[in-house]
Amino acid sequence: MPNLKTKPIRIKAFLDGRPGHQKQTIGILKALEKLAPVNVEYKTVKPALSSYIKNGIAYLIGKALRFSNTSTPSSFDIIIGTGSHTCLPILIEKKKSGAKAATCMTPESFLINKFDLCFIPFHDKPEPRQNILTTIGPPNLSVYNPNKKDKKGLILVGGADKKNRHYKWDTNDITKKIEKILTNNPAIQWTISSSPRTPIDASESLKNIASNRKNAMFFDYKDTPEGWVEKEYDQSRYVCLTADSMSMIYEAITAGCIVGIIPILWKEKNNKFQESIRYLIKNRYVVSADAIEKEQSTLNDMPLNEAARCAKEILERWHPQKLK
Repeated sequence: MPNLKTKPIRIKAFLDGRPGHQKQTIGILKALEKLAPVNVEYKTVKPALSSYIKNGIAYLIGKALRFSNTSTPSSFDIIIGTGSHTCLPILIEKKKSGAKAATCMTPESFLINKFDLCFIPFHDKPEPRQNILTTIGPPNLSVYNPNKKDKKGLILVGGADKKNRHYKWDTNDITKKIEKILTNNPAIQWTISSSPRTPIDASESLKNIASNRKNAMFFDYKDTPEGWVEKEYDQSRYVCLTADSMSMIYEAITAGCIVGIIPILWKEKNNKFQESIRYLIKNRYVVSADAIEKEQSTLNDMPLNEAARCAKEILERWHPQKLK
């Protein structure tokens, strides 16, 4: 009899090439590796309409044929992915192998019951279901480290809302708020960086601001290597982010940084992003960015690690014998 505790869990992970989605999936897998032996096979899917249609047809044909998943031994124990373009490939593989299917998102309503487990942020307001675990924020790759450089700070700037639905981007307003952070916290050495959504004029303004300050440096995101921001989280005691950068806000909190929110101009009185930020403020996971050094003593000292919580849920449901 093989030792069930040491036998690796066989996992197939679907990735769609989008960094935010991939960080959620890989974050959970990294957390699983710390709890139990795993063998992971990665499969990349194209986030394109043609691929979505092709997978939809494959899924429907498979459903019509009712192909059995008991005729051959299961290739995998778990299939996981994040993003709408991974949903159908996950469910197709589930039909073939009989494995448990998990996703880090809210699937389409006609698919949600097909998944064995969905990790969904509370701000999406999911209906209570047996196959849903509600998370505070998205799981991520950050690793908690309390031993940071005391006077090192990081400012991360988001950018325009491509669909122009939730907020209005105002470069002048954002740069003024960042200047205020630098002025109010002169003892901190700040690293400022842009993102793929940051408008060119904002990047140029931030570069000019940093060049005229002794306590600031600017790095364009295009000039930073993969993993750069995670290393900055690991070292930076303070991290300030524009309120549109929800994934990075949760990454910085998980890394154990003192996190400050830079307000933006919301178009609506209430949306899921504002609800998430209100929760973080109420529970003292974040503070005001311009007074981050003064307000740090009021922060919640409970670590937040949703990737670890998701990984533990997977084991408790499907592989409890592997829990230590």
